[in-house]
Amino acid sequence: MQNLKTKEEYLEALREVARKEGRLPKKSDFSEADVNRIKGMFGPWPWALEAAGLKESKQEERRAKNAARRLRAKQKRENEKSSVQCVCERKEDYFEKENH
Repeated sequence: MQNLKTKEEYLEALREVARKEGRLPKKSDFSEADVNRIKGMFGPWPWALEAAGLKESKQEERRAKNAARRLRAKQKRENEKSSVQCVCERKEDYFEKENH
């Protein structure tokens, strides 16, 4: 029977390679079985490095950019809506003056 490691043991193994090698761990630093197990636990290799605290997460950056983009789009829609509303109000004023 294989000696299967826990998530924390794999994270520590990633950190240990980083300390010893002075660089981010590569898949080639581990056996094929370990790489498959790490990827099975954490997803793509960069996510495993992020989970080990060796690489900054780009997900937070992406979420912030997406939130800012959604906010700008919402403000643009509100501005367009208010400008259309102003034009309609002016037309109503014009028609009221014409009918009097």
